[in-house]
Amino acid sequence: MSPSIGSFSAEPHVYFTTIPGMDLNRKRVLVVDDHPGMLSSLRRALEVCGINGAHAVRNANEAVARLRNMRYDIVLVDFDLGPGPDGQQLLEYCRGQHLLAPAAVFIMVTAERGYDRVMCAAEAAPDDYLVKPFTEDTLRLRLVRALERSHTLAGVRDLQAKGRHDDLVRTCARLSAAEPRFSLELARMKGDALLALGRYTEARDVFDQVLQLRALPWARLGAAQAKAGMGAADEARIALTELLADAPEYLAAYDALSRLHDRCRNDDDAKAVLKMALEVSPNAVHRHKAVGKIALRANDLETAEAAFGTVVRKSRHAFVRVPEDHLTLSRIYMQRSKFSQALETVADAKKTFQDSAAVKTAACAVESMIHSKAENPREARRALDEALAAAKTDEVRLDAGSALELAHACYLQNREHEAADLVGQVVANHHEDDAVLAGVRRMFAELDRQEQGESLIERCVNDAVSINNEGVARAKNGDLDGAIALLEEAARTMPDNARIVMNAAHALIAHMQLHGVQQEQRTKVEAYLERVRGRNPAHPKYVQVAALYAELMAASPQAAAA
Repeated sequence: MSPSIGSFSAEPHVYFTTIPGMDLNRKRVLVVDDHPGMLSSLRRALEVCGINGAHAVRNANEAVARLRNMRYDIVLVDFDLGPGPDGQQLLEYCRGQHLLAPAAVFIMVTAERGYDRVMCAAEAAPDDYLVKPFTEDTLRLRLVRALERSHTLAGVRDLQAKGRHDDLVRTCARLSAAEPRFSLELARMKGDALLALGRYTEARDVFDQVLQLRALPWARLGAAQAKAGMGAADEARIALTELLADAPEYLAAYDALSRLHDRCRNDDDAKAVLKMALEVSPNAVHRHKAVGKIALRANDLETAEAAFGTVVRKSRHAFVRVPEDHLTLSRIYMQRSKFSQALETVADAKKTFQDSAAVKTAACAVESMIHSKAENPREARRALDEALAAAKTDEVRLDAGSALELAHACYLQNREHEAADLVGQVVANHHEDDAVLAGVRRMFAELDRQEQGESLIERCVNDAVSINNEGVARAKNGDLDGAIALLEEAARTMPDNARIVMNAAHALIAHMQLHGVQQEQRTKVEAYLERVRGRNPAHPKYVQVAALYAELMAASPQAAAA
């Protein structure tokens, strides 16, 4: 009988070195465990299985550094990694950042007492679990099984990671017939792809077929999501409620039910469901954040403060820290007149993200507003000067929300010219975006300057529309050079205005259709397309221009030669 992990006393057994059908000796392996003794034990166990030279690290951050620079076939991770991210958080981050190859396997190691909690709460499921203590025989068997499955499913996993849902649906159907032992996993992937495509009736049929065989929680969840997509919100709610009654630790069901309530604007129910999920898995930062956002929408500042306070606290050891979380918490403190806590949180954001001029701009703007509300005019002016100076650095491009907040701080300090310029830039860049324009109007309402706001909005919208229309008119009248000159200048001064940027690209494409493809113009068009694709890929003008450019490239001999 093989010794169990944690109590190795025997020498490695040679008879495990060769495994029929699977050459483990050629596999690259990363072991992650914060306990030196356990690391040694796992490496010895891998040697017994024929794997020599496994790399070993002691925490999740070291693992990420390794995975960014080397592709591993097997990642063997202990769930509990001490201070910092645990094994589950490491898995979720690696999947989200595509640090694992499609054929790689991620195996979680956990103590027996924690297995139920880990398995039920896991949102990104590992390829397998190993419950301590386990034998070398068990390790070898699980590795071979997981590798065979991942090798078979590598193609569909790759399609899934790339979001190629149509191809995924077709591939799952073919592979399920060829590999019936993986039919359930393929059905799950196919059903999820159909949900992503909005083909809800087909998705429901896939999940219902699974449910006829076994009442698996993921199939019940998928069927409920399909019902919600088909407009049967009450049926979906009942199905999800029944699922949670039977599987109270199935976190994905809480998320689905909360989203359903959120979509129906049942804020109290959405918040309650998320809080129930947090009782099961209190470390899920994204759920605390979701609770906070719902609470803010309902002006429940007490709940919002608790939620975002938890987000900031629990994110201290996270792989990625989000500056907006700190700034949101500081704004909540400000609204509740907790000025010292608000300033402490802003100071923490400035220190944590000290290399970012954009974060410094936003944080100093919030700091200025806090001092204004706390009636510290000298400190408010100092913070605003810092914000405006940081905003002028070359690398800073403020989003609409940050620019409006800076404008708000300027108005509070009677810096009318700077404020109007900032608002003008926001409106010019987003003259078709009702949500952004509503945010501008809210700011002026808070300042009790509604009339001034409407006048500024009208002027800036009219200017943007006029420039755009003039460029389009020149192009239609055959003055492509004039259209290009006008629209390119407008795209320079309004870089986030999707319609103007796409019309500049359209004019360049029209020029190339008449005079042939030129590399300089081609480079500009691709840069314009990339700019809009990164912010608003669903914009109708982007869709039209991208199709025109694809047609031009397909028909161009110069492009084919390049």
